[in-house]
Amino acid sequence: MVRDQKAIGLSREYIIHPGETLQEVLENRKLSQRELSIRTGVSEKHISTVVHGQKPISAAFAKKLEYALGIDASFWMNLQMNYDQELLDFEEFNNITEAELHVLRNLRDVIEYWDNLGWIDSSLNDAALVLDTRGICGISNLLDMPRTSYVAVYRAQVKNNAVDPYVLFAWQKTCERLTDRIHVAGRINIDKLKEKIPEIKQTMFFRPNQIQRKLENIFSECGISFKIVPDFKGAPVQGFIGEKDKGALMLCLTLRQKFADIFWFTLFH
Repeated sequence: MVRDQKAIGLSREYIIHPGETLQEVLENRKLSQRELSIRTGVSEKHISTVVHGQKPISAAFAKKLEYALGIDASFWMNLQMNYDQELLDFEEFNNITEAELHVLRNLRDVIEYWDNLGWIDSSLNDAALVLDTRGICGISNLLDMPRTSYVAVYRAQVKNNAVDPYVLFAWQKTCERLTDRIHVAGRINIDKLKEKIPEIKQTMFFRPNQIQRKLENIFSECGISFKIVPDFKGAPVQGFIGEKDKGALMLCLTLRQKFADIFWFTLFH
């Protein structure tokens, strides 16, 4: 999700309550709040609070405005919904902690990769990037990443390599999103996978730029979404396998250390 920078980081004064639009309509039609009160059956006090941005336009009031002003209820409800969303974004944007911004800085390499994929715009300011990173990672606060359970099996090289739980979590989510784009035949088919082992071994003799596509096709027939994913400092992972919906699996490998024998050993392991 690449966030429109206009939607966040606004000055509070530019977030327009729908009551202001209602006031403009009344002024253009030379209608008083008292007259609107009579037409809608709503008290003048309630109309005044809406016009001054102290109360929202409810669905019931929107319908009354439709009758009284000839403007669809959906127009007023959409104004209110957009206002609520902009106000929520504004509050989220301005309540990001320094601790979350620190996590973001640790994810710079991952975010640059996401930018290359078109998932995020790394030129946005840090607060906007925090909000978009939350969306990609499916979490409302980046600080909660290490506390989130994740069922998967890894092949990792942790000796002499520090693991950053935030980077590792973001790497997992990268694997998920990349494999979501691969169509598989259905649930995992072990018998078919066994039949395909000779064909998988044959890919070792393919050109490097052909290997991933060939493996993707073979594994997809067996109910496995396969992808080669970059490795990042803080996530010293060579291989990763986890469950997907409806009994399928995702299998991701990195080219960590750039040795072909390590790649193939990890794959068959």
